[in-house]
Order: sequence, then structure tokens, then C-alpha cells
Amino acid sequence: MSRSLGAQNEHEKVLEISQMGIDFCLTQETSNALSNLLFYKSISLLNLGRLDEGMEEAKKCIMQLYIENNPENLSSYKKVIEEAFNLQISDLIKI
Repeated sequence: MSRSLGAQNEHEKVLEISQMGIDFCLTQETSNALSNLLFYKSISLLNLGRLDEGMEEAKKCIMQLYIENNPENLSSYKKVIEEAFNLQISDLIKI
């Protein structure tokens, strides 16, 4: 749903739906969709001109994918986030 709404430039709705899903994942202690929701939220924030917030959500997305130990998804999301935010993941995640 977030993906199709984003394609329609309904970024505020994407934010609302993504946050509801994130809250659900955290409340129910499940992470099945968490990385996807964080990703769509980050892109929506970016599209709304809220760069700092978008970068924070992108960082959470990358960290979640790392925790999930899914190198294939991590690589795919990393590439898209680097292109969308015009940065390197190493610039985004500074420990």
C-alpha cells in the first residue's frame, strides 16, 4: 500500500500508514515488515523535504536489515537509499 500511494505522491498517507505498521511491529515484537516500513517512511520524508528525518529512518532501515542478517536485501536497499539520498551508507551510519 505504501508503495502505490508513494507512486501517487500521497506521501503524507504513506507516512501515516508506515508509522502505524512500525508501531504495530514494535508493539507485537515482530520485525517481518519493519525494514520495508522504515524504508517507505524514509523515502516519503525525503519527498516531503524532511531530509534529516528521512535520513534517520533510512539509518534505522539499514540497521534493521543488518540485524535480520539478510545480505541480499541489505545490498538492494543500500543501493536505493544511497541513490535517493545522494550519499554513502557509511556517511549515514556513524557509530
